Amino acid sequence: MKIGFCCVACMLVAASVHADGQVLYEQGTACFSSNPAKALDLFVQAADEGYVSAMAGAGHCFEKGIGTPVAYAKAIAWYEKAVAQNALPACEGLARIYASCPDPEFHNGEKAVRYASAAARKKPSDANALALLASAYARNMNFAEAMKVQSMAAKKAGLADLERHKELIDAYEAGTPFPAQASQEWIEGAAEQGSAWAMIQLAASHGEDSSLPDQEKARFWYDRAAASGSSFGALMAGKYAWNGYGGSIDKNAALRHFTNAAKGGLEEALFWAGYAYCCIGAGKGDLDNALNYFQRMDIGQDQLAKAFLLKLQNSNWRSGIPKQSVEELYSAGRMWESDRIVADQNDPTGQHVQTLEADKLESLIYYLIAAEKGHKLAAKKVYDLFNDGAEQVEPDPDRAQIWAHRLKLMGVKVKGSVPNGTKLSP
Repeated sequence: MKIGFCCVACMLVAASVHADGQVLYEQGTACFSSNPAKALDLFVQAADEGYVSAMAGAGHCFEKGIGTPVAYAKAIAWYEKAVAQNALPACEGLARIYASCPDPEFHNGEKAVRYASAAARKKPSDANALALLASAYARNMNFAEAMKVQSMAAKKAGLADLERHKELIDAYEAGTPFPAQASQEWIEGAAEQGSAWAMIQLAASHGEDSSLPDQEKARFWYDRAAASGSSFGALMAGKYAWNGYGGSIDKNAALRHFTNAAKGGLEEALFWAGYAYCCIGAGKGDLDNALNYFQRMDIGQDQLAKAFLLKLQNSNWRSGIPKQSVEELYSAGRMWESDRIVADQNDPTGQHVQTLEADKLESLIYYLIAAEKGHKLAAKKVYDLFNDGAEQVEPDPDRAQIWAHRLKLMGVKVKGSVPNGTKLSP
């Protein structure tokens, strides 16, 4: 069969263009390390000439910010041109951007799975290709498939990368994408589908750090996260219930949350569980439970936790506290807050017993227990101690803010400035 002159001419031109593109691409690869900006310029020129590898190279530079600021839109444009000509590296690049780039605006779970699946089919034994597919499934909110594929990746991985792959399995089990960045729309969808991580993100978006806080919504999502088995969700749900944020105070529910969170090994939850048993308990058994939680803490420099532990280790104190009325607890706090404790003036010997230095932490413990049982003056003392500080008690704005809120619920006004926003510290 004879080929016409025009067809031959077109083939020659195409071959010449392809050759020019290859030369430009090779020049770019040669100076890639020494002059990445020049390399990118050469890649773009070669890509304009129709050289597929250069299209993928240009996309990679724009994706990673090599020789140029990161520009995902430009990276996608070059990758798509290369994918149209079956370039596997470009397919992987699109999957990376849609599944795991730092900018949630470009995330697209459906596209991520499509391109990552194509890459994994070409490299079925490649741990990185399988991990990319797993991240794509996670971005598509299919965490069951993400865990399955990530487990396959872990089996293919070398020992040096094995721990990282296992961490990703744990993340996907918790309903967390990789990386843990997502649009509000994605978070809302994942929360509705049962992702505890997404529930906590939603709660936080309505919580104390929000520009427009909505405590009811924050409490709702922390409760949902706790119900799904999240230890951190349980800790936060307990704080909201204990302090009456976003609803009424419910100390029994809070105690359940704290003990569940403590099972997850959260150090802060151990404090809250012990503290709750101290303040809610009506019997010695509750204080024994409190002692158990404080003993499990790594107390370190936490002076308040240390003070509770020292008191709870005294069996007489544990036996005596349940018998004391709220007024007696408040009076005990005032006694410890006084400058000196002296003997009864009616001592028949006429001698004062040895004086003891005041211990503000000791008084704070009594005030806290009395305040948690509803004593308004004790609650005001607690607020003052945390707001102003005192001997052995450092000022704590976060705790002061909690007690300002608690005083408000009691109908007591707090004078002076109060820090904005509460971190719900114990």
